[in-house]
Amino acid sequence: MVDVDVHATIANNPKIDRAMAERLDEPWSKIYDPDVETPGAYRKTSNHGVTIPGKTHGNVQRVADAEEDINQALCQRFGVDYPVVNIPSLLDAHPNFDRIEPQMRAMNEVLLDLFLDEHDHIYGAASISLHDPEASVQEIDRMAKEDKIIGVLVISAGQERAPGDPRYHRVYEAAADNDLPVLFHGFGTSSFMWNADGISRGINEYTPHHVLGHPFSQMWPLVSMITEGVPEKYPDLNTVLLESGIGWLPQMISRLNREYEHRQDEMPELTKTPRSTSATSSTSRPSR
Repeated sequence: MVDVDVHATIANNPKIDRAMAERLDEPWSKIYDPDVETPGAYRKTSNHGVTIPGKTHGNVQRVADAEEDINQALCQRFGVDYPVVNIPSLLDAHPNFDRIEPQMRAMNEVLLDLFLDEHDHIYGAASISLHDPEASVQEIDRMAKEDKIIGVLVISAGQERAPGDPRYHRVYEAAADNDLPVLFHGFGTSSFMWNADGISRGINEYTPHHVLGHPFSQMWPLVSMITEGVPEKYPDLNTVLLESGIGWLPQMISRLNREYEHRQDEMPELTKTPRSTSATSSTSRPSR
């Protein structure tokens, strides 16, 4: 059995925070070092990026140790043979643009050093940001040399443009060239604050955010990627939609097909229906 979405979060996780601090230069290392409090320093963006209304519960498993939190708590308890670990972070939502690239590289180094290198059965998805496509292309090329990296992770929130926008196409080309699927991860809490802030202002509890956020934040890249012709432009590219369910997909593809019949001029890159495109370009899990 394969679990393709094991989170090793950097939110309130001292072991990973300390490892991040060791791999970052100033001024960024201080914001992750759990042993340092620096007045006036840059703030560390939490896993949710911003404050969410309502309350969350403290019974979430914090993955910080490969042996205890993955081998024992996941593999042995639930029979998972091959966990795929990622370190999710809202890289594209950072207000400090010069921080994105070093944090991206540090996160991937931590992924390799703490989880993948010493465990033959644990694989990983490298984190990338769409904010700086060229930096992400370089990171994809770098991480593709690692045998344990089987995909690249994009959090579906915070991008300046929709994920299918042509400015990001070189990222998908690099992923396809390196035989790495792009894993879009739904964001269940604050995705509306970047992608549809009007909805966010009308929600005052955590539950509606969490119910709506995951599928909404995956509809965005799906529709954008298909209407911009990404699957046809890069037929070898596999895309994966993580943690958002599948019940909404048939309706979404049906709506795309209907729009294609009436507004094909708005989708000049498509030579076949969205239904045909989605059937040949998506996968339920990363493979290599």
